[in-house]
Amino acid sequence: MLAALPFSARPEAERRPPTPTGLEALDELLGGGLPTGKLTSVQADPGCGGLRLAARMLAHQTAGRQQPTAAAIVDGPMAVGAIHPPGLHSSGVRLDRLLIAVPKDLAKTVRAAEELLGHGSFPLVVIRGLLAGAPHARRLLLAAEAGGAAGVILVEGRTRAPPPSCSVRLFVERMRGADPALFRIQRLRGRATAAGGGGGVREVQVRMGIGPP
Repeated sequence: MLAALPFSARPEAERRPPTPTGLEALDELLGGGLPTGKLTSVQADPGCGGLRLAARMLAHQTAGRQQPTAAAIVDGPMAVGAIHPPGLHSSGVRLDRLLIAVPKDLAKTVRAAEELLGHGSFPLVVIRGLLAGAPHARRLLLAAEAGGAAGVILVEGRTRAPPPSCSVRLFVERMRGADPALFRIQRLRGRATAAGGGGGVREVQVRMGIGPP
């Protein structure tokens, strides 16, 4: 019964300060930043802001903080398009502080993400191309708790369900209008989905242009 729970309630995980994203409006929406020691899903249609948001988070972690640290990204086999390091660099990410893992199958993707989340040297780990079911997602959550990492799982496509162990679920979409750098970020609650219906939704608008923050 306990193994089926979607999240753990370890007291030490609850007391950890959040991990700032570098986007003030989003950090305010999240109560200070990404939950540390937990998983957050970022859902977006391909090319509509999910990877750009992840790049902003990585840039803040590796270069924008008062004390920059290392970060990691796991580029799984089901990701839409390969990760482009020069593009991350142009977004302000310090590549010398970023570990990029490119596993070749699902098992290796889960293993790489688990090791990085639990390592303790990577406060932020972004995971792409992973459709994780409940057993895999729970492994990643336990690793994040053990390593004190904020895990971000990118879900590419609004019809795909986020992993069940994510304590925060975000949906990103480009705003309609003349400004291509303006995006809407929604925080989904309860049974809410990106397609609509149920639960509660709070949202912010942020500018995420190409280039360093």
